[in-house]
Amino acid sequence: MAYPLLSPPGGEAQDALGQQYVSDPNNSQFIIFNAASTGYFTFKTASPGYGLAVDAANKRFYVAEPGVNQVVVYSTVSPYKLLGVIK
Repeated sequence: MAYPLLSPPGGEAQDALGQQYVSDPNNSQFIIFNAASTGYFTFKTASPGYGLAVDAANKRFYVAEPGVNQVVVYSTVSPYKLLGVIK
């Protein structure tokens, strides 16, 4: 499987289910790899993101976007929808 990561990662996190969350700051995107590494999901961000954090208890992951001075919050459960923005 060819992975879509085109630049050095800016951050990486893993949840209790083994999903990997990787930031690709040069392309302003984040990639979620499933635990078996047989599939992935990508999404664009407002600016290059660097920091990632996973909150397993609340099934959320946080992406720091310093270029627009915000943190975005996504669900760790497919379809990985946007839950909110912290400014």
